[in-house]
Amino acid sequence: SPSASGENSLVSRDAYFTEQNSYSYTYTSTVESSFVGTTPSKSGFQYTCSVIIRVYTGFKSEFKVENCNVHKRVDSETEEYTKVLSNQLSADVSRYPLHFTFTNNQIDASSIQVHKDEPVYTANIKRGILSALQLGVLSPNEKQKTLSQVDIFGPCNVHYSMYDHSPGSIFTYRDLTMCEMPQIYTLQMRFFSVIKKIHGGYRQRQTSEPIYPFRSTVNCEYKISDTLISSIDCLQRQSFRPSANNGSIYATAITDVRQKFQFRSATPLTSVDEIESSADMKTIDFLFQFSEEEEVSVSQEIVQNQLDALVKSFRELDLQAWPELYQDFVWFMKHSTEENLQLIINDVLDCHGNKNGTCDLEKKMLEEEYFVDGLLSCATQACITVFTRCIKEDHVTWFTSRYFLYDLAINHEPTEQSGQLVLDICKKTNSTSCWLPLSVMVNKLYTTTNNQDLKQ
Repeated sequence: SPSASGENSLVSRDAYFTEQNSYSYTYTSTVESSFVGTTPSKSGFQYTCSVIIRVYTGFKSEFKVENCNVHKRVDSETEEYTKVLSNQLSADVSRYPLHFTFTNNQIDASSIQVHKDEPVYTANIKRGILSALQLGVLSPNEKQKTLSQVDIFGPCNVHYSMYDHSPGSIFTYRDLTMCEMPQIYTLQMRFFSVIKKIHGGYRQRQTSEPIYPFRSTVNCEYKISDTLISSIDCLQRQSFRPSANNGSIYATAITDVRQKFQFRSATPLTSVDEIESSADMKTIDFLFQFSEEEEVSVSQEIVQNQLDALVKSFRELDLQAWPELYQDFVWFMKHSTEENLQLIINDVLDCHGNKNGTCDLEKKMLEEEYFVDGLLSCATQACITVFTRCIKEDHVTWFTSRYFLYDLAINHEPTEQSGQLVLDICKKTNSTSCWLPLSVMVNKLYTTTNNQDLKQ
């Protein structure tokens, strides 16, 4: 690192945002991803907003985000972006202000309040923007210092540095893998799992590389005038290292998230000297919030129509549209009922009532393949149950069915219904590769159920 000794142009201060003033910044966030083993091209998007911070008495502050625009990368080989329709995002983000309190120019994590109707995704956007505005106040003769800060990644140690070669700048660094980040998964997603289920829920504890195989750091440069922060440039770089736990330094994918702030204006507040309190505001955590999906019910007709679109896309060789069609297909299946899914596969196997010589066999084969694969990718209890019935009725290959049974027994919580279906399969096949996973499922059921009849 460069030398961190000598004089610096920074002067002593208590805060970079002072009471009874309003500050306006232009904010830009750019996300880019690249992958090892592919072309040098990058995927990415960008959004820009106006950010306003009004600081009242006692450093109680109001934070507003306005005039947001979303841009997508024009070409993977260039750095150009083009504006896309984003009226809804702009309206959602700017609808409600966020309230918080500055303490030594850091955000008091217990003071953040949003409107009770604020959507989770817009609250998360505001959390992310707000986190980059934190800059602990250092004295001019402090060249290196480590402070503990709380933001969207949990409590983190942030390392501050000032250098002779960059007067008027403060540099910060943090290693996100050393923060008290929420664990998103209770179990790591297994590469060889045939059931593509992401284990939900999270525990808050320090991350470990076997569970979080990433190198993730944030470097920021804050340019300071005598009285305020004139610009901020932060780069979060996350590299995926699948073998990090074994000492490998090689990354297979890299994602960069860059946040920039450019100072526009500072004006004194006039008539109002404190924030108006409201019963409609609620206190939230600084940590990024994982939203729960709304209960959505998707009809049998919608799932069937999407299956038809998949088959049509394949038969017409429109493969560019296929991935998005399949992703939507799986989402529809996740939000449909077991009854609807069972009716669809029954109808597919019956060739939609056209078995007597008029059946389109190619379409039937494609529908069956896509639907069965969708059941595995969906991985809800309804999908797992319908897939197990498909095994019972010999609509799944021997290898996939045995792989599925072991995966079901080891990685998923069994239900009485799934146990009964597997028992029927074992009675039909009488194979060790069925009885062994069933014994694991029975043992799990016995130790977790309070149903005495089931235990017997």
